[in-house]
Amino acid sequence: MRLALTARRFRETKSKTLALQAEKEAEQRKEKETQPVKEEVKSSRKSKKESKKTAPDEPPADGPAKALSVPGAGTQVQKWIQRALDMGVPALREEYRGLSKWCPDGMTVDAFKAAQPENKNRCMIIQEEVETIVMLCNLVEQGKLKCFKIKPMSPEEPSVNVSVLRIDFKKDDKPATRDELLSRIRGTQKPIAVHCSAGIGRTGTIVAIEYILECLQHGKDCVDMDKLLKELREQRPWSIQNDLQYLYIHRILLFYFLDKYKAQNKSVLTPENVEKYNKFIEEYDAATR
Repeated sequence: MRLALTARRFRETKSKTLALQAEKEAEQRKEKETQPVKEEVKSSRKSKKESKKTAPDEPPADGPAKALSVPGAGTQVQKWIQRALDMGVPALREEYRGLSKWCPDGMTVDAFKAAQPENKNRCMIIQEEVETIVMLCNLVEQGKLKCFKIKPMSPEEPSVNVSVLRIDFKKDDKPATRDELLSRIRGTQKPIAVHCSAGIGRTGTIVAIEYILECLQHGKDCVDMDKLLKELREQRPWSIQNDLQYLYIHRILLFYFLDKYKAQNKSVLTPENVEKYNKFIEEYDAATR
């Protein structure tokens, strides 16, 4: 009887052992089958991370070569270029002076005060998930504090990854031409925050460049620059404070289309227009010297 019970327990134990072994082997086979998928997922994640680390001066994915394939985009770009070259520096400065005092109706102190309660506790950078901050001023200018530091002040504070591109605007508001500006702030799908001191001069200038560029590359007519300036001032009164900032917009965009992406716009570079462009550069340099 005891032998019979021992044999039965042995068989039950062996059966359980075999079942556990079979289950373990099944799990191992399943793991081997899913391993390539896991590796593929890891590889995909890695490629996404690497794509975020592309050189900042590389043309963005939605750059001119792709954007100009939008129906009518190339035509609108050439129309804008031709207008800027035909007008030249003196006429563009005069055009701005005719618009310099324009301000949209309803932009009063009372309207500003009415919006204060709504915006009192608003943390825009976090709430809007801003990925890029374009800071167009020094922390201190002419002895006055213009901006608080964004990055951590001490090792104990939470750390953040910060990429810094320094672009100098001269103290007399005559900006130097920097082609890196456009390529560095493009390519993100999230909001971009731009600020300077008052948020209208340098800020309005950079926002205008990006706005016009995006409109042109998607086939929108931007020949009427006075309308574009008014559109900006509808959202931010007194954007673009002086004629030299207005010139800077044209200088940057002409450089962008006729130098950096010359191949895409070579048809507009006739001998006459090349002469006009060279003259534009000379007059711009003289005005901002």
